[in-house]
Amino acid sequence: MKYARLELERRFLLAARPDRLTSPRTITDHYLEGLRLRLRRIDHVDGRTQFKLGQKFTLDEPWCRQMTTLYVSEAEYETLRARLAAGVRPFQKRRFDWGVDDLRWVVDEITTPSGVAWIAEIEEQTPERLLAVTAPVGALREVTNLMEWDCSVLARDYGAQTP
Repeated sequence: MKYARLELERRFLLAARPDRLTSPRTITDHYLEGLRLRLRRIDHVDGRTQFKLGQKFTLDEPWCRQMTTLYVSEAEYETLRARLAAGVRPFQKRRFDWGVDDLRWVVDEITTPSGVAWIAEIEEQTPERLLAVTAPVGALREVTNLMEWDCSVLARDYGAQTP
């Protein structure tokens, strides 16, 4: 179990899928409407599965968020998913690791009605290091401060109601 921590993260919309992506995994998020809570399932290609309940909200800057994560068992995940089904919107994406110039990025593949979007995310330990990061090759624009590219908003707009 982890307690609240700061997440210092920037996100960039990419023009296309980058080369050299590794460690694919499928993430299914269930955002609770009207709340800042997310129930998450991560399916790794090696057969491992992780289950989390998290809360994330922006602080003073769009790149600085407080995040709390509880790791839960599969039974707890399924119980929460079933009990919360009426107010939960599932959203699925694929995530990859991407190493560029000694930086560790993750890239999300998100399918929307208009096609596939590629979002590169980077986290750093200090604001100074984070703000010094330049956009990766192939970036169209930074979307850190654009709510329409936040996954909770994408889930609301494109996710399906859980039956």
